[in-house]
Amino acid sequence: MITAFPWEKLGVTINGKTPTIPDSLKAELKKAVTLRNKIVHTGTPVLSSNTLDSVLTSVRDLLYLLDALPGNKWALRHVSPRVRERIIPAMEPNRADAPS
Repeated sequence: MITAFPWEKLGVTINGKTPTIPDSLKAELKKAVTLRNKIVHTGTPVLSSNTLDSVLTSVRDLLYLLDALPGNKWALRHVSPRVRERIIPAMEPNRADAPS
């Protein structure tokens, strides 16, 4: 979905910028899919709490980003700062519509 989704064709902007999915988020989501497949097919979940936290945070970030695309700016407040900075690199923190 991440690579095939037509992000640019949506014509959506957040604070005047076209959002893109950061490579780090894409990599973490691919990791989540791989881990899910391994668990489903082997029946043996072997996850550290750090891995689980990282994967769940990435999924949460993607879901909130999808909420933000149609204009729900409140959702950007829930995206982790490391991802939000990459989505909107020129975001001005003092703007009234910028997430805090």
